[in-house]
Amino acid sequence: MKIIVRAPEDEPVRVHMYPNPATDHIRVELKNKSQELKNVRIFIFNSHGQIVKMIRVGDTSGGWYQDIQLTTFASGSYFLKVDADGLRYVKMFIKAGH
Repeated sequence: MKIIVRAPEDEPVRVHMYPNPATDHIRVELKNKSQELKNVRIFIFNSHGQIVKMIRVGDTSGGWYQDIQLTTFASGSYFLKVDADGLRYVKMFIKAGH
């Protein structure tokens, strides 16, 4: 497995997440450069390493996006992990209070 914190331009998938810091939601976007991805899963981990949310995306064609609600999350640091066809992307975000 390959772990990428920030995808370079030549990677087959680009992962965007915003806003950061976030208060009530984040938008996660996957942009495929050349291939359809299968078995895409998104995990959100808290600062203790516990999975607090998991989303099965399934197949993508050209791209995918989803707004993820954070209203039930406590304020703090979180990690978003995207597993896609043997590739792994990890990004950190902050859940800020209102």
